Formats: sequence, C-alpha cells, structure tokens
Amino acid sequence: MLTICLPEDCRREREYAADLVFREMLGLDVELQFQPRGDVVVRGPDGKEVVLSDQFFPQAAVHWLREASMPSLPLTWLPIEPPLDAGQFCGPSVPVLFGNPTASRLVECDGPDRFALNVDVLGAVFFLTSRYEELVSPVRDRRGRFPIGASTGSQAGFIDRPLADEYVALLGALLARQWPGLPLRRHEYRFLLSHDVDTPYWIYGRGAGSIVFGLAADLLVSRSWQRAKRRVRAAAATCRQGLAADPYNSFPFIFRMNEQCGATSAFYFITKQRAGRLDGTHPFDSPLVQDLLREIHLQGHEIGVHPSYGSFDHP
Repeated sequence: MLTICLPEDCRREREYAADLVFREMLGLDVELQFQPRGDVVVRGPDGKEVVLSDQFFPQAAVHWLREASMPSLPLTWLPIEPPLDAGQFCGPSVPVLFGNPTASRLVECDGPDRFALNVDVLGAVFFLTSRYEELVSPVRDRRGRFPIGASTGSQAGFIDRPLADEYVALLGALLARQWPGLPLRRHEYRFLLSHDVDTPYWIYGRGAGSIVFGLAADLLVSRSWQRAKRRVRAAAATCRQGLAADPYNSFPFIFRMNEQCGATSAFYFITKQRAGRLDGTHPFDSPLVQDLLREIHLQGHEIGVHPSYGSFDHP
C-alpha cells in the first residue's frame, strides 16, 4: 500500500482530489495522512518517494473563489523528457496549470529513491474537474452561462487536451517507474452514442397552430423560402403517410445503425417545458413521447434526462 502525505489545509477538497486520482483513476489502494508540510509525498513501504508540487490549495485556502487563486497566465510549458515517454501523451510538452513556478524540468531526480514531479497534480485535477473557475469568473454569455472562451483552457491553448487525464497519466508513469510492479488500472475506451431529443418529430404530433407558427418563422425570421417549402411538403406527406413520413423521425435509422455496429445509444429527454420552444416541442408526458420511450427501451437503449433550459440556475 502507498501512503499519500498531504498538507492539512483544504482537507475535504484534498481528500476528494486524492480519492479521484489515486483510487478511482489509478486504481490504487492508498492511505491518506495529513501532516504539516508544503508538498505532497507518495511513499512506498520500501521508503521510496514521489514528490508532487503543491500550489493550488495553499493559494485557495487564503483566496477561496477569488482571482488570486487562479493560474497565472501565460502558463509555463515543460517538455516531457526521460524517465517519461513523450509518445504516451498528447504532445512533446505539457502546460503547468499549477506547480513549481521556478522549475525548468517536469521531473527531477533527487537520488535513486526519490523523484519530484513539478506539477501540482491534485490541485490541478480538483481545479479542472470541479469547474472551480466558473465560480471565480464573473464573465457570462447572453444566456447567463460561463463561456468557453473565458476558460483558462481556451486562453492558455489546451482546450483540446484532456489535461486532468494527462496529469494523472504523468503521475502513473512516474509511479510505475518508481515501483515497477504497481498494479495501475488500465482504462479502455467504449463507443457510446448519445442523442438529445429536443424535437423528436418535426410535424407529427404537433397542432396546426404550431405548424403555422413554424411556417411564419421560416418566412419572416429565417427568410427561407426553401425551409418553408420543405415544411409544407413534410406536413402534406405526414398527413398522408403518418409518422413514417416525418423528416425528423430518424429513430428507426439510429436503431438499425446501432444494431449493425453492435453498439447502444443513450437518448436524453427534456422532462419539463418551462422555457417554451427552447425546451423542445413535444411534452414528455404525451402519449407520442411515451410510445417513443417504450420503443427505445424495447430496443435495448438507454433513456436519460436532458436538463431543461433554466435548470443550470435552479436548485
């Protein structure tokens, strides 16, 4: 068993981060010990150690949810060098969200039994997975949401990288180097399709008033004669042939493609239409949607909840 020696501040947050990184992501049986110290030490029963930088939590303990606890931009990017294999990661270097601000190397060897990783893995993973910065920043878009352009990932140029996973992979590689027989958890990807069912059907199950409203929007708002003509043709075909003619009725196609690929899908439904058309077009408790839910279930797929438009700001 490895022992994780942690500083005493932000205890609950550190416990969350350590449990996520060591137990859930790396699959290790570890013991957490809180001590008056200024770094994080992973210690084995043989006395060998891996030391991690500790920057975020000391800052956050004093400046919780304030700008002073945020990463300093621009970030330092450190090359991935031996004893780590750069080919296992998303690039030859990694951005240091939190860590040793004076370090010039990602990993330093402090003797045969001690490695130091100049990245605050636990603090950075907590910062990224908790979306801490969304409560610090006052920036919101016109719908009251935190915009991706205001994120540290976007501003620092790592928005397309799974940085929390990379940090854990860096730590795991270093632990495996220090303790070669360590049983690290292997992760395998799964292929899962997901579908937000905002508008299951374009015409079918909607009243004449709704169709006329959509036609007016095509002509007056979108100014699209082409879309208006499509709507009229779709309405006529649906009146003649029923549900099978609705252009949005892609469910049989999705079921067929899943069967051919040996995959399953998850379908997410909005359960309350509190924001009008922004929350979809077909009430969740309507017989039409209930029949669709039943068919999805019988086909062996998942049914999930798609939060409604205003739910992000409502307990």
